Amino acid sequence: SKIPVEFYRRIRGEELKLRLMLHEYEIVSKRLRELKKWSKEGIYEVEELKKLFETKLRKLSREITRLAEAAIPMYKEVSEQIGVNGVMLAGLLLYVDFNKGLSKIKSYLGLYEKATAYSKKARTYLSKLARAIAINAKNGNGRTKLKKYRKIVKESKNTKQAIKRIEIAIIKQIRKIFRETSG
Repeated sequence: SKIPVEFYRRIRGEELKLRLMLHEYEIVSKRLRELKKWSKEGIYEVEELKKLFETKLRKLSREITRLAEAAIPMYKEVSEQIGVNGVMLAGLLLYVDFNKGLSKIKSYLGLYEKATAYSKKARTYLSKLARAIAINAKNGNGRTKLKKYRKIVKESKNTKQAIKRIEIAIIKQIRKIFRETSG
């Protein structure tokens, strides 16, 4: 049996380019982690190569952020509301449909204990974003947008619980922004 065309979402050229750039970012990031590991273990002399990969990663990050502002209509508003921008937010907004119900979004992101089918890629973007927010909130970097998250970190028993609570707060806030602007 064939799946009808209306079940598929059309992807624009900018979105496809953004997906490819996110994929390249993941590959470069993975290689950089490997180089750092090798450098610590003293296996190879990789300092120059490591600097080259760090430069490439920063350049990709800037390009992804710029392209996300153009390709994802809500990117700029969401980043202003949350107080964070960058690759992980772009990936999360690209791979998750925030027009769905909260329970469907949570299920898609694997936030339920017995989630069987979820998007590992979207889940990774969410957890990395939440981890970055938790670290920034814990260190008190002075951003006024992170006050809500700072409160969550202080009220949580440990970092793992704080990250879980921040993930849910991020989803709720993004979904709220989507609901307010789309209707």
